[in-house]
Amino acid sequence: MVGTLAGGDGDSGDDLGYFDVDEWITYSYDSPPGTGNRGQKVGYVGYSFLESPGNPFDGIDNDDDSQSPSPTFVQADFDSVTYNVGDVVILIDPVTYARTLHTISSLPDTIYSLGVPFVITAGKYFREGYIGSIVNGVSIPHPSAYDGIDNDFDGLIDENQAIHYETRIRKVPPLIPLKYKNFITGTGVSDLLIDERRDNDIDEDGDWNPLFDDVGIDGKGPDDNDYFGADFGEGNGVPDQGEPNFGRTDPDESDQIGLTSFNFFNLQAAPDLSVDSSLWGRMTPGRFDIIPPIPQDGDFIYASGFFPLVPGNGNVDVKERFSVALLFGED
Repeated sequence: MVGTLAGGDGDSGDDLGYFDVDEWITYSYDSPPGTGNRGQKVGYVGYSFLESPGNPFDGIDNDDDSQSPSPTFVQADFDSVTYNVGDVVILIDPVTYARTLHTISSLPDTIYSLGVPFVITAGKYFREGYIGSIVNGVSIPHPSAYDGIDNDFDGLIDENQAIHYETRIRKVPPLIPLKYKNFITGTGVSDLLIDERRDNDIDEDGDWNPLFDDVGIDGKGPDDNDYFGADFGEGNGVPDQGEPNFGRTDPDESDQIGLTSFNFFNLQAAPDLSVDSSLWGRMTPGRFDIIPPIPQDGDFIYASGFFPLVPGNGNVDVKERFSVALLFGED
């Protein structure tokens, strides 16, 4: 998505923008705040993800809602690793995403993870999600951070140093890096708020209340004006799809990925909006531009991605949802 900064009517050369990865917001304002370069009083404009697509398969707490003592990312999680005989790696089923422990009994060893073959040899390094380069002061993640593959066989798919670690510890005040499941030790594997999803029959966040929400699959109870009587699931004491605070009606039961990139540019560096590849490169997951200290006539691109969209069937209606709010404020 492209954000237009506060200004206009000749008052567009003193704009700045910013982002907040924890609140999933980007916003823009005049500098100094509240006063344009023509003396106009200009407010703040914000663009907020109310809901973003979810990723229930990567083993990472993308929406940072876990309350359990699951492990959190550290810098070393993005370092290179080698494997020897006797070491354990994690294999991922390409259909079910189920994890299986595999012990290396000899080298070389050919393994398959997510349907992709890998050959493990003595002294061969494997790595995923690290910062691949720095361009004009901007950290650019290595493609292994968003290729949909578990490149280092730890059971996590596309851990991203920029999104899951650096942008959080650099915030003022700093945030705790995101949590994840350690499939080797089993720590965090039973954490329901990592990889939660809306198309299952589990109330992961535990907010379904039988006193108020047990109204049946039409979501309507006696207190609603358009209530037409009891329907399936009403009063049965268990949550059913369609009832409030459960499954598809509860956005908190999606492991939403939120804001994953921010590209600020002035008019001279604006992309050609008719060229998809130009826009696509600026939405690289984990690319967060350094905000320029000098106000200018600029715009920004922000995005939420990547996320898996698995095939549906006659019994499963696969959807990923997003909604965005446009906000205006004095400060």
